Amino acid sequence: MRLKSPLFSFVLMLLFISLPIDSRAQDGRNAPVSPGETAVQADILPPAAVPLGEQEQNGILAQAWFYRPPASATGSSPDGNRPNAVLFLRFLSVENYLPVEKGLVAYKIENEEAVAPPARKMLFREGYFVADLEPLSRGKYLLRIGSKLEDEKKRQFHFDLTIR
Repeated sequence: MRLKSPLFSFVLMLLFISLPIDSRAQDGRNAPVSPGETAVQADILPPAAVPLGEQEQNGILAQAWFYRPPASATGSSPDGNRPNAVLFLRFLSVENYLPVEKGLVAYKIENEEAVAPPARKMLFREGYFVADLEPLSRGKYLLRIGSKLEDEKKRQFHFDLTIR
């Protein structure tokens, strides 16, 4: 039996061509992601998270999601009731769509009367800046995001949030 047949060589060549060259792309964490596309990796973003939109400013694309656990979810809030809603933010470099994972990010949620509590810091976790939100009543809100990412530039983003 001959091991170096043309078919074997062709299959072997295809196998090596399909492997990622950049070791960062092997685990999917730093693989480029196009706008509006979610990462292929195991993702902490719940499938039921509601996209709030995307905004670009000074070479950074901000993507925001709001997740409110279903009424049947219990146990993780301090009073034993429904867990708090969660805000997810992802920042991507517009140049190469690589995620931006370092920096300071904070949010404020203004109600219709433009009343907002003090800014609250968001923590980076598995590809997203994440924050548990205080319980919100039904209504329309303006979500204000302030950031100073790894390039040291300050940016502000705004997203509309409607609670039903």
